[in-house]
Amino acid sequence: MLKLDFNERCEGTPFWAAQTMQALDMSSLWRYPDRQPLELAIAKRFGLREAQVLATNGGDEGIDLLLRLAKRQRRQLVLPLPAFSMYKITAARNELSVISIDGKANRALDLDAVVEPIQATGRLLALTSPNNPTGETITREQLIYLITQARAFGNPVLLDEAYAEFAGESALDLLEQFDNLIILRSFSKAFGLAGLRVGCLLGQEKWLNDLRNMAPPFNLSTPSILMASAACQPQALSEMENYCRTIASARDELREKLLQRGFEVLPSQGNFLLLPLSPARAELVSRYLQRFGIKVRAFTENELQGCLRITIPSDTQLLSDALLTALSPELLCLDMDGVLVDTRESYDACVKATIIALGGKEPSDEALRETRNSGGYNDDWTLTQALLQRQGKQVDYEQVKNLFQTFYLGSAQSPGLRLKEKAVPTETTRQRLAATRYAIFTGRPRIEAEAGTELCRLSPVQIVSRDDVQNGKPDPEGLLQLRSKQQVNALWMVGDSVDDMRAARAVNAVAIGIGIDNIEALLAAGADTVLADINALGELL
Repeated sequence: MLKLDFNERCEGTPFWAAQTMQALDMSSLWRYPDRQPLELAIAKRFGLREAQVLATNGGDEGIDLLLRLAKRQRRQLVLPLPAFSMYKITAARNELSVISIDGKANRALDLDAVVEPIQATGRLLALTSPNNPTGETITREQLIYLITQARAFGNPVLLDEAYAEFAGESALDLLEQFDNLIILRSFSKAFGLAGLRVGCLLGQEKWLNDLRNMAPPFNLSTPSILMASAACQPQALSEMENYCRTIASARDELREKLLQRGFEVLPSQGNFLLLPLSPARAELVSRYLQRFGIKVRAFTENELQGCLRITIPSDTQLLSDALLTALSPELLCLDMDGVLVDTRESYDACVKATIIALGGKEPSDEALRETRNSGGYNDDWTLTQALLQRQGKQVDYEQVKNLFQTFYLGSAQSPGLRLKEKAVPTETTRQRLAATRYAIFTGRPRIEAEAGTELCRLSPVQIVSRDDVQNGKPDPEGLLQLRSKQQVNALWMVGDSVDDMRAARAVNAVAIGIGIDNIEALLAAGADTVLADINALGELL
């Protein structure tokens, strides 16, 4: 599992932490914990006085303490969006009124819009830099201006720097200049200690004393205190700094790779990237990544709907390959029947007519769908024979095939049912496909595959029919042939049957199902998403 959804240090516990844990003296666990040694270590690390530090049970407790204090002081929280979800959650829990400042269209913070709300008494401004979930940083000039404006009206400013180590910059030096500034830091991200829940609030004594009086006296466990204290020592700090440089480099490299392929990725100074996508596309990417054990964060909030936030691992190869495949195919592979061509009055009708002609009872549409969903019936001759066998009719395959083809192709006396086939793609879809490299992979014989292609007025780079492979779907032989001939790796397979989905999964292609009435079977067979019809494909491209 590559857990990239909570911005944790996904590589695991750093070596210094493992060594410290092994050396912990468990004989003192009977005592109540004392956080003072940790606060001394934090103060030394940041060049502060001990009285300027309050160790908290994760950054979340720091947020809770400050918002509780704001409630007592009858303040309102001024919150630029998008923002870390715990601010709204904690405000609601404490019944604290929130003045939300909508972000810009590009999801950047609208800091100009923040000024007016803080130019009134009874406010608490919460800023995050690098921002979560976008990774945006606030410039020093912007920060000083906002803190100055807030101070003029007696308003405190909380600056959340949970991701500051990855940005390589901090506003710690402003604590001496501004008595209304409170900074939040965390040991969860860069140090990899999220499971211990350790954070801290930094600021002038007048604020820290009030917050300290509100905090539980034993809010941190002894192991948490000892581990976080070890994180403040030179060896751990050096390791952390090297790790952050590695992640920052991997982050920038992955973002550049995505930008070069034409994808929008917000600039970030955190240990993550945010990709703005449509909700349908975000669902597809998220489900495809899960196949490889990669878990990312999908947002549903209004200002972030469709966005994916991806924590950056030190080795991005697996993530990069899977992400690029999920975002855009090098080759789009399209099934024909039920996808490009409506065959309900042709192939489906031929199945029924053949069964009746051979002495069987006409099967229902549901029976056809259920049999196809059981797999292995990618051509309708085999399907027809199987349905006859279920009715106790043992008929030779060639006899079934020849009679079926008579109904389909027609004769001098009777026009074939093939004439009732209808093209599904609209003109808009055809134009969208024309801008994409695509092929057709169908269980039809070649002559019928070419006829279907002509009916739809399509120009694929290649057609793979049942005549071009030894093994039909769900065997992926046709997809492997396309990958080799077209010299591509990233494939998307679009089909309406469980066999299409299984073939796609066999070669790590994105599996896109067609047919909402068959959604459960397609998802069970491995579809990454299911569309109503081929004309909805544009949402994903």
